[in-house]
Amino acid sequence: MAHYQIYAENDTTLYEKYPNRNTGIDQLLELVKTNSGSMLQGNMQGNTYNTRMLINFSGPQLTELSNSIVDGSVGAVDRKFYLNLKNIYATDLPISYSLHAHPLSESWDMGQGHFDDTPESRVGAAWNFRDSYDLNTSWADTADLPAEAQGGGGLSVTSGGGTWYGTSGSAVQSFNNSSTDVRMDITNMVNLWLDNTITNHGLILKQSLPDETSAKTALNLKFFSKETHTVYAPRLEVVWNDYLNTSATSGVSSTANGGPIVYFKNIEEKYPEGSRVRFQLGVRSKYPIKTYTTSSFYATDAILPLTSSYAVCDGVTGETLLDYDDVYTKISNDVNGSYFNYWMNSLSPERYYKFKIRSKYSNSEIKYFDNGYYFKVVR
Repeated sequence: MAHYQIYAENDTTLYEKYPNRNTGIDQLLELVKTNSGSMLQGNMQGNTYNTRMLINFSGPQLTELSNSIVDGSVGAVDRKFYLNLKNIYATDLPISYSLHAHPLSESWDMGQGHFDDTPESRVGAAWNFRDSYDLNTSWADTADLPAEAQGGGGLSVTSGGGTWYGTSGSAVQSFNNSSTDVRMDITNMVNLWLDNTITNHGLILKQSLPDETSAKTALNLKFFSKETHTVYAPRLEVVWNDYLNTSATSGVSSTANGGPIVYFKNIEEKYPEGSRVRFQLGVRSKYPIKTYTTSSFYATDAILPLTSSYAVCDGVTGETLLDYDDVYTKISNDVNGSYFNYWMNSLSPERYYKFKIRSKYSNSEIKYFDNGYYFKVVR
């Protein structure tokens, strides 16, 4: 298995325009920049306002991940961690922009507020404070932080807006007229949490300070939060290289005898969400040459070409949830044939999924195998 993921424990949006408002249980997270001189709710804005997003991966899921790394279940070879956010709405975007993630240097409370609460909810993290309006524990000013930590000072309206480590563990994803979904490499940040170099208070996602203060750019991005009723809650994805090849058998040609037939030897209809499964693949020629033998041709343990990989798709929408990758979803081989390992808690329960297979051949031909390899993950 080279893929595993956990879901956010807490998240919320901080609004500079509404510095005391908590929105901890909204179904969306927002990165919005409202420029001075623009219209908002029918009013001309005299200042520039930003939002920032707080996300925390902690609790039992992170503990299980840490334990799996220690015991070797999650491998160390080429291991990377990705922040995944599903975009639901995007407008006013520049052709090129970047989003920055930093590890938070102070704790915070998610709260239970909605953006549209009347009166506004002030219990939980907001732009001005980390806990609630009544407790009023402010985000630390930059001058009060360790040398490497930074705060939200420097914006045109207010201080606050979170405090974070400015260099250690920081990450960035650049966008250039491309998909607005976030899949950001935060490997350095997570490693600092796991080895206790810095305390895990979660992360802040924002634009760079120059982009937040510039009058030349706008931004309006909305992502699903942990409160969403979809499968698109914020995720921390772990990938690593678990490829092994201990087979002396050659792969079935892409053209010989009608090309290969690929099938699963052991796929089941349902799997519990905590299952860790080894999927064994069968491979054979479509039209085997007749020979005299004491065993069935179909019992052979042929393998796929060495550059073969798998993908995971939603069984209803067809959306690719884990794409082909020649490193992280590469199919292994042993004396029993081709195989790969997969952890079912990487998928949301009570939904159908399917595997697809891709093989690259020495003549540069690529073949795809999508023969209805469906299964369901259940609680």
